[in-house]
Amino acid sequence: MRRTSEAPFPHGWKRVAYFVIEDGKPRQVDHYKAVLRDVTIAAARGDAVLYAVWPGQYRSDLFEVDDLPKLGEALGVSLPYPAEGTAQ
Repeated sequence: MRRTSEAPFPHGWKRVAYFVIEDGKPRQVDHYKAVLRDVTIAAARGDAVLYAVWPGQYRSDLFEVDDLPKLGEALGVSLPYPAEGTAQ
C-alpha cells in the first residue's frame, strides 16, 4: 500500500474507488460530491481514515489518502480543519 502523496494521484477521477474506515468499520464511499466532502472532512478531523483504489489495466493499487487538502481541492472543498497526518 502506498500513500497518495507518493504518486501523481488522480484525485476526483471517477474510476477511483474510495472507502473509509470509521469506528473500526470499513464502508464504501459513493462518488457524490457531498459524500466525498463529508468523508474528507471527517478524515481531516482524524475521525476516519480514507483509502482509494486506483484501477489499472493489469492490477489495481491501494492507497491511503494522506494528502487530504489535494483531494479537497479536486472536489472544490476547503477543509475547515487542519488535516492530521497529511503530507506537508
